[in-house]
Amino acid sequence: MILSINIGTQYIQGGEDSFWLDTFQSALGASLGLLFGFVLYRYQRSVERKKDIERDRIEKQKEEKTRQVLQKDELVYFNHLIKGAVAHIQRVFESAKVYIEKQSVDFLELQTMKFTTNKDILRIDRKDPKLDFLSYRYFFSKNKDWIEDYKKLYKSLDTIQEAEIEIKRLYKYNSEENYRKLIQAKELLESTINKLASEAMRLAAQLDEKRHSHALFKLLDNRIKEYQKMVENKSKLQEYQSFLKNISQDVIDSYSEQPFANEILILSKRSRMLMSEVEQNIKHFIGELKGMEDKMGGVIQDIKSESNKIEQTLIIS
Repeated sequence: MILSINIGTQYIQGGEDSFWLDTFQSALGASLGLLFGFVLYRYQRSVERKKDIERDRIEKQKEEKTRQVLQKDELVYFNHLIKGAVAHIQRVFESAKVYIEKQSVDFLELQTMKFTTNKDILRIDRKDPKLDFLSYRYFFSKNKDWIEDYKKLYKSLDTIQEAEIEIKRLYKYNSEENYRKLIQAKELLESTINKLASEAMRLAAQLDEKRHSHALFKLLDNRIKEYQKMVENKSKLQEYQSFLKNISQDVIDSYSEQPFANEILILSKRSRMLMSEVEQNIKHFIGELKGMEDKMGGVIQDIKSESNKIEQTLIIS
């Protein structure tokens, strides 16, 4: 009886050990399955993430390439406008040189200054400055002073634009003012001659045949004939200026007491003064043109240097 009980107990104990072993094996298998699944999942995620990173890298490369092309195109156009603006202001000063050479020959023979049309500087003004700034920054931001270089470039462009505007303004003002004064000077010259002719006619009527031996009549008659010859020869105003001075001297020397003397002197003096004012105006204007050219020389060179730097950068980019 006792033996059978012991055998039953061992059987029961053996069954319990098998149960726990099976349970452990099942749990271990499940854990290993989970672990393998987790490792596989992590591996797949790692592979996917690498693919995502590669796709992002390729996409960023494409975006960067597109951005580079856009920024380069923007800077190419900007530099094209810069070169056009520089070439134009140089033509303005070449025209000014020609004007100075011609005008310096005779300050009373008004010369014209030729101006050409170029809208490159206006196109720069009308462009969105942010686009120029961004394209410039894209290529030059590694340079320590790139912002100062950019600001200096824009300031220089403003300077040459202002210079052209000022040259045109001064030329227009001087041309109009000098033309007006020369018209007045010619009118006074004609009034002087008319006064001489009027006095000569009065003496001719008074003296009749004796007029040919009358000193004042002969003087007036000779001056009138001299004037007519100057008109026929299309004499320049500088010659008329000397002519009026001689008439005034004649009156002062010999006929200052005559009733007509004062009027002749006043008309002659006003005409000569206007001519002198025109001469001084033109000389002053020429001086301003030369001064502006000297000042712009350095500015134009700075713009050219910056433009060359941009061009070299575009070539190697």
